[in-house]
This record gives sequence, structure tokens and C-alpha cells, in this order.
Amino acid sequence: MNSKPRLTIAILCAGLLFPAIANSQELRTVFLTEITKDDAAGMLFQRNDVTETTHPDGHETASLTSMASSDGKFHSGMYRSTITRFEISEPYGVDEFLYFLS
Repeated sequence: MNSKPRLTIAILCAGLLFPAIANSQELRTVFLTEITKDDAAGMLFQRNDVTETTHPDGHETASLTSMASSDGKFHSGMYRSTITRFEISEPYGVDEFLYFLS
């Protein structure tokens, strides 16, 4: 009985199964991030990681990312701006959902 073909098959099977086993180790529970009522009312902008910008036309913005997916394709957070006007005259390359609070 020749054990070399059996060893080769075992190594190939292990090589094929390894990515599936390794991938299953990356699965984790994803918890939602919560923006409290006080945060939504403006307290969130008191944090140190807020990005504040004054734009050339004089309007000011502040933004904060509260959660980002591990692949970087999804972000959530808060954005605040003084009054400005923005015209979209060409295709806008970002899919966004905005919920306005006043």
C-alpha cells in the first residue's frame, strides 16, 4: 500500500479547508452603536475626535464618525453645518442616507 498519494490528498484537503476554517474564526457579533438623545442634541460634538472645518466660502462644519465597518465601506456618525448651499451638477459618487434634525 502506497501512502504517498494518501498523504498528498490529505494535504490538498487541508489546504482547501483552511480558508473556510480561518474565515469562520473572523465571524464576530456586530453590535449597533447608539447615539443618545443628548448626543443627537449636540453633546456628541463636545468629544475630542470631532473634525471641525471652516470652508473657503466661510461656512463651518463639524463631523464625527461613531462607527466604521472593518472593511471601511460603511460609516455612521453625526454632521453639523452652518447655513450653506450645495448644488450637485454631476453624478454624486457616494451612496448616503441623511436624516435631518433641526
